[in-house]
Amino acid sequence: MCRTLYRHLFRFWRHALAHVPKWLKTGVLLGVLLTATLPLEAQRTLRSTQRTFEPRILGGLQLMGQWPNLVGSAGRASGFPFLGLGFDVGGSLTYRDRLGLAVQGSALGQGFILCSNGDCLDIYHLMKRLEARASWTLYSIDLDGNFLRVGLGWGLSVQNSYESESEQGRSVFRFSEPTQTRPYLVPEIGVVSPAGRQRTEFALRYVMHLDRTVAWTMVANNPAGNATFTATNDHVAFTVRWYFGFKKKPQPVLPQLRLDQSARTVEQLDTLTTKRDRLVLWLSDNAEYDGDTLSVLLNSHPVLVAHELTKTPHKVVLYLDRRVNTLTVLAHNEGRVPPNTALCTVRTGHGRKTLMLRSGLKSSQAVTILRESGLWP
Repeated sequence: MCRTLYRHLFRFWRHALAHVPKWLKTGVLLGVLLTATLPLEAQRTLRSTQRTFEPRILGGLQLMGQWPNLVGSAGRASGFPFLGLGFDVGGSLTYRDRLGLAVQGSALGQGFILCSNGDCLDIYHLMKRLEARASWTLYSIDLDGNFLRVGLGWGLSVQNSYESESEQGRSVFRFSEPTQTRPYLVPEIGVVSPAGRQRTEFALRYVMHLDRTVAWTMVANNPAGNATFTATNDHVAFTVRWYFGFKKKPQPVLPQLRLDQSARTVEQLDTLTTKRDRLVLWLSDNAEYDGDTLSVLLNSHPVLVAHELTKTPHKVVLYLDRRVNTLTVLAHNEGRVPPNTALCTVRTGHGRKTLMLRSGLKSSQAVTILRESGLWP
């Protein structure tokens, strides 16, 4: 039994890989190596180059299975699912790595083992698919920053007319499939790696064709009795996808922060909570323009250096890589009217929050930002 199973597995992989272009095999292999070798800290560093709309190229691998239907038999007959394999290639566009839209083409081979009166034959039904899929990234599921994602796809299965005849023992198996294009829906749920230019996704999906016409028919003729098998190609699949982003134009290098912070006291001003991993601050001078200049640190790393406040709000983007984040404001001077005062506006997802940041040459203010789980990462 084990030898027969190994023989079927070997024949399947050889048959499936023979129909896969070399460039696609190379892309999948590079994706696996990239996923295995890219450290988590490097993935988090990529957040700083995240776009609001992030385009990516995707490649995927599917493992699938479907139970064939035995619609009529005389004698002993049975059918079993065999490992199916599919390859995906396409592109995706995500909004702040939360809402996503992907379009992909797939080449698939669905495997079956059909038995009639002791004679068994393995077959692989080949098809092509074009799919569009919408996805929604939900909450973080662990401390490493992996997220739960749900999606719903719509696509078309395309197959061409084909007939064949095979002899196995005393049975003659006659296979036929019509030319047809059938629409399908595919809900899925999965886990996606932390935000960054490159991401990896593992998902479980179920493909359900809206047109219930059978995809193929197999008739087994045997002196002991005949059997007829069919399948709709509805199936459960486990898929792995690799997303490859485009390098963003490098951000301007901030000047070095030259302030002695050791003699300054830090006052805790407020605590904010958010379900987002990206916040935008707007900083402006609170009263009349008086030359107030300040720097802003996030978790001790400068995100704004020696900026002179004006009446026009200045945008500062914060990428929250931790559960607990500390935002610190350092004054370079106190302007003509002490202390150094900045009006800060931020949207946390719980509404609009306005803070009055006051700092001097001997004291600074800090805001704690707690990143919590929820419907948004």
